[in-house]
Amino acid sequence: MKVRLIYRLDGTRNGEPWPAVGGEIDVPTSEAVNLISHGYAVPVLTPQVQERATVEEQPERATLPKTTSKPRKGRN
Repeated sequence: MKVRLIYRLDGTRNGEPWPAVGGEIDVPTSEAVNLISHGYAVPVLTPQVQERATVEEQPERATLPKTTSKPRKGRN
């Protein structure tokens, strides 16, 4: 779980120094809960990605105007 530190922690974690205040770190959930409950960190909320349905655009088609047929001369 990713957390953002709001309190300066001295020392190291797994041989690496803790991030500075405002820095983010990914830790196991149980450790994140411990850091948050002691007031050392806050959870980093990841935005939910929403998929959107899209309509595939259809190409424009040229159409001819409708014409009315006229009766031919000489035919009944």
